[in-house]
Amino acid sequence: MATLLGTPYERGKSDVVVSRLVDAPIEEGKVVFDAGKGKVAPMENGKTPFGVMGQNEVVGASVVLSGLGVWALASEDCVPVVGGQVYVTDDGLITSVAGDNTATACAFASEEVRENGVVENVTPKAYNKRCVKINMLEGF
Repeated sequence: MATLLGTPYERGKSDVVVSRLVDAPIEEGKVVFDAGKGKVAPMENGKTPFGVMGQNEVVGASVVLSGLGVWALASEDCVPVVGGQVYVTDDGLITSVAGDNTATACAFASEEVRENGVVENVTPKAYNKRCVKINMLEGF
């Protein structure tokens, strides 16, 4: 079964999903920052993480601000440990490596790394993205 990126898999009162405008399609599962005026943009060096990109909507796109079991794109060096610290790379990928990456208030929800993440917001549609599950109880 495919894994939809940028979706809280444990639904309930913990998840907050908002609609934001984008200048160009952003891959689901990538971390984005608040670009102001109701917009989000792909993560950049020195920016504060805002949420995980979700699916396109009629106007704009969904952004997950908090939730449980959110699958997000992972860096190649990411080795998740349940409850471990989540970091974000400058290009918006989730990693377990501190280094020069941005620390977050998120924790890994699983030690599993999947290679079947689905991305629809970019061309071509992909079913083979590396992803990990995180808990974003307090957002980033």
